[in-house]
Order: sequence, then C-alpha cells, then structure tokens
Amino acid sequence: MATQYFIGVDVGTASVRAALVDITGKVLTTATKEIKIWNPQPNFYQQSSTNIWEAVVYTVKMVCGTQKVDAGSVKGIGFDATCSLVVADQDGRPLSVCPKGEQECDIIMWMDHRAGEEADFINATKHDILKYYGGGISLEMEPPKLLWLKKHLRSQCWEKLGHAFDLCDFVTWRATGSLTRSVCSTVAKWTYTKDTGFDTDFFKMIGLGELSENKFCKIGENVKPQGRPCLDGLCGQAARELGLKPGTVVSVGILDAHSATIGCLGCKPKGKDVPQLTHRLAMISGTSTCHMLLSEEAIFVPGVWGPNWSTIIPGMWSAEGGQSAAGKLIDYVIETHAAYQEALAEAEKKNMHISDYLYEVLKAEAGRLSQSKVSTLTEHLHVWPDFHGNRSPLADHTLTVVWANPAVRCGQSGPTVPSHSPVTGWLPVVVPDEKESVLLGSAILAASAAGLHSSIQECMEHMSGPAEITQPDLTVKEFYDRKFTVFLQMYQDQRKYKSIMAGGKVQ
Repeated sequence: MATQYFIGVDVGTASVRAALVDITGKVLTTATKEIKIWNPQPNFYQQSSTNIWEAVVYTVKMVCGTQKVDAGSVKGIGFDATCSLVVADQDGRPLSVCPKGEQECDIIMWMDHRAGEEADFINATKHDILKYYGGGISLEMEPPKLLWLKKHLRSQCWEKLGHAFDLCDFVTWRATGSLTRSVCSTVAKWTYTKDTGFDTDFFKMIGLGELSENKFCKIGENVKPQGRPCLDGLCGQAARELGLKPGTVVSVGILDAHSATIGCLGCKPKGKDVPQLTHRLAMISGTSTCHMLLSEEAIFVPGVWGPNWSTIIPGMWSAEGGQSAAGKLIDYVIETHAAYQEALAEAEKKNMHISDYLYEVLKAEAGRLSQSKVSTLTEHLHVWPDFHGNRSPLADHTLTVVWANPAVRCGQSGPTVPSHSPVTGWLPVVVPDEKESVLLGSAILAASAAGLHSSIQECMEHMSGPAEITQPDLTVKEFYDRKFTVFLQMYQDQRKYKSIMAGGKVQ
C-alpha cells in the first residue's frame, strides 16, 4: 500500500501551524507562520481571515514540500482554531468588526473582552440554557460578541451580516465551500444543545431573534460532528492554493483545546495500564490553560463550562475549566523582568529554552539557600494570577492580578522568577512523548473523516503514542495546601478592596 499522510492545521492566537502525520500518528514535520493581531484600544483584539488563510496556505505547502510528499498521498486534512468570531456578508466578503473601520479586521478574537456588558445582560436573563455554561455565558463566547456588533456597529457590520462563523468553521468553509458548522464549536460557544439545537426563545430574549430566521442559516443551519467529512472535500480553488488534490477529505472542524484533548488523552504510559477516558483529565497549555474532562452523563458544575454534548468524542459529555492567558502571563512575567535579556543570553549560550534555563537557576538558588525544594522559594510570594479576568470557576471577567510580598531574590547565578507548578490533587501526571498534541488531534480527525479507522476513538488508539508518567511529590503537599489557603484569601481580599473603592463599607 502506498504511504498515506494526514495534515493537521492549528489556527492559534499568534500563529498558524501545520503538521504532516503518518498513519501511526508520528509527526513527521511541522511549519509555523505568524499572524497579525490588531489591538486598537484596551480589551479589543482583532484579526484578519485573509491573513489567516494565507498562513494556512503557507504552512500546508511547507510541510508537504519539506517531506517532498505527493499530493495524492495526503488523504485528509483537519483544522482546529481558537474560538474567535468571523463575520462576512452574504457573498462571503469580510465585514469589519473594528470601531475604526479597518476593513481587513473581520475577526473578534477569543480574548477580546469588549462584550462585558452584553455578557452580563445575557446572564441576567437566567435562561435555562445557561446551565450548560456553568450558570453564565462568558464574554469570550459568541452571543455576547454578536450582541455587541448589533449595538455598536449596526450599519457597518450588523445590517450587512450574511454569515457568522467560529474560526474553525470559517477555515473549513474556505477549504470546501461548505457552510457546515461543527458540533464542537456550536455547542461549546454558541449555545447549541443536544435537545433543541439553537433555541429560538433564547435568541429572542437576548435581542438576537433575527438570527433564528431561515433555520438559523446565518450561524449554522447544518451542524455536524467533528471528525466527519465536510461536503466533498477540498474545493478546486483551495486545492490549487494548498497544492493538494481536489476532493481531498476535510474533517469538520474543532476548537483548539478540544483537538489537543483528542491528541493527548489517547497516549499510553510505558508499562502502565491506562484508566478509561472518563477517568483522565487533559491539561492543555498554550496561550491559555484549559482543563478538559469527559463523562458519560451530564455533570453540572457552577463556573465550569459545560456539560457540553459531543464536543470532543461524539456521544460523550465534556466539561472545560481553565484560565485565560495563563501561558501568556508566564511569558509576560519572564520577559518584563529586568534580568530577562541577561537570562536569555545565558540560555542561548547553553542551547536551552529560557524556561529550562530558569529552572536550573531556581534549583541553584534553592541549593544556595539550603532549601530542598524549588517550590519553597515562593513561601513569601503569593500571586492571584488573573491578568485577563477569571474564566473558571469564578467566571468573573473583572478580576485582576494581585501580588503579595513580591520579593524577587537574585543570587550569583542569575534571576529567579515565581515558580509555576501544576497542582493536580496529587494524582500521577502523564506527559505524551509527542509534544504537538493539538496538531495530532486535528490529524486524527482527518484520519477519522477519511475512514482510516471506524471512529475517532479507534484513530486515537492507533495514532496516539507513548507517554512518561510522573508521580506526585507528596513531600510538598502540606506546603501547597497552605499556599492554596492564601490563594483563596487573596480572592476575598480583592473583593473587599473593590467594595471599599466603590464606596462600600469594610466588612
């Protein structure tokens, strides 16, 4: 049999990445292309679908060209993306979402927080559908952003609206010409449910009733599960641009964290039995951090997004916790430190990633201070890390960062920074050997859509690789329990400070 390949494409926050993957799940090569972000004013983050598609074309051609792959051997392509909103007119032409009228800015990014008032208004309705979103919809989801466009850019955008896409669905439309929307995107970010689909009463209640016209055609008349074929595959124009064959299978799209969950939950620790899918939690770390969990039944947890039907594995429920911009926060803390350039130069001399180098510095500092654990360097440094609001479980977009006793010690070896240690309830942590879980996830969906195996689960079984398992260090449990007590107190303190500054009384 001729060699078969699948391509996974990840449209992330700051770049588009693609990977060429074989039928065993081995990532053969990757390519990356940065994409533009417009930030015209605080809390406004915008992108261009034209710029993103150009980056998709570049990365796909690069991975195929690097491996000298014949177009006919690529049997499928899968796309994932951030939960950003793309708007177009009836003919598919971009509509500007920018208050300044920048025409190429037709995307409100996931991290755009302009729609805070609209989210609060929607949540004040107490509509029953909100129980599927932890009791309240996030301003990072699509209905608040659509309502903002209607209120603030009526003539420029809203009255011309022909199509509103989640970004992953836009990319599959651009690749195939199909207006099919993903179960993943519509359920997780648009209030589509297993029992009612889009709820007409809900959209009327929040002031978006016109979207229900013609079977909700503007936001998704045809909704299919991720991992299914999208229309007839690549259309002629997209095939020419990508250098692939017309008709190449394209999977219905998926959100990026959900794709990464597929890419990592199937990994197998060497020499260890793996628990069933519902007993594994995936921690997806990128610009943000997402905690993804599957269940057989709907489980409702206040402040946690979900339960969402079939957003990862068709037929299973999922829940999503996490924190917006957690990864970006770590970058910010490191890159704004006065000793960053010095540390970066030292890391480059040693051919190390800056994070690995800093961890070595921390170990040296702990030794100099006769401390047995790096963790204890943060004994008197406490951070409430919501630089961009709290996604879960508090679901409060107004929260900001709080530092307590921010003393940074510098030893002879160089700078130290606050330790970032994931605390997992003292469970074993499994780390896949394959680091590109999100790209692998999209490639697995491409393989499923192309019929390599009979289901997404079977593709995961055959294409997910080995993993290393790390047992928790119980010697620092008491230390982290104390840190967590301080962490919770910092939230109460922030609420008290806000009350005082608003003219309230001290409790």
